[in-house]
Amino acid sequence: MDPDEEWGAAVQAWLGGDDASLLCPACGAAASVTEWRYDSGFGFGSLAFRFWNWPPLRPAFLEEIGKELGHPVSLVRGKL
Repeated sequence: MDPDEEWGAAVQAWLGGDDASLLCPACGAAASVTEWRYDSGFGFGSLAFRFWNWPPLRPAFLEEIGKELGHPVSLVRGKL
């Protein structure tokens, strides 16, 4: 299976409620898609907040949200 198909299968499994693993092409380690750190501007989770027309969020603010939730926080940026 090519990398795009593997990625698509892992995402579909996650959408279906399974926390499927995906192999890292660099080191070969297996991890759930929710554990991967992305530089591409997206993430996986069950809770999201949209801050519209806000200044950049401070790292301390994001850390505090993570502590309150008890889970890692991913910052996703984009434009409409």
